[in-house]
Amino acid sequence: MRIFAYHAWANERLFQHLDGMPAELLEQESPSSFPTILQTLAHIYQADRRILMRMKEYEVEVQEEKAVSYDWLKEEMCKQHHEIAQYLNDQSDLTRTVPFPRKDGSSLQASLVEVVQHLVNHGTYHRGQITTMLRALGQKGASMDYLTFVWEGK
Repeated sequence: MRIFAYHAWANERLFQHLDGMPAELLEQESPSSFPTILQTLAHIYQADRRILMRMKEYEVEVQEEKAVSYDWLKEEMCKQHHEIAQYLNDQSDLTRTVPFPRKDGSSLQASLVEVVQHLVNHGTYHRGQITTMLRALGQKGASMDYLTFVWEGK
């Protein structure tokens, strides 16, 4: 799915941008949903993992965000992107619905297309927060817009 390819590209682009930053910047607190850039990246990774498990209709255990290193996250997120892309490529019907449990215990049905759109929107939201955190910390953000992805011929 092209929209998922955008999500993977945007995350990779963000990591490339962050690679040139001082390591301590990633753990410096800045007001947002999560206190640091590293914790926000970990949340994106863990949310994508939970969403993949839901698409596969596996039981998902809600776990607290755990402390991880930047290098581990970068490597694991790349692997996870390949895993999700392969799963989506293997599906013959992306309009198939899957149960999508909610935090309150209820569940809704959503097509795989809708679930992937949710995954991408969630990532975009938090990458935007990271950009805001970077600017608050005196750094520049990275260009991760969908049209940049399109213009670069991805």
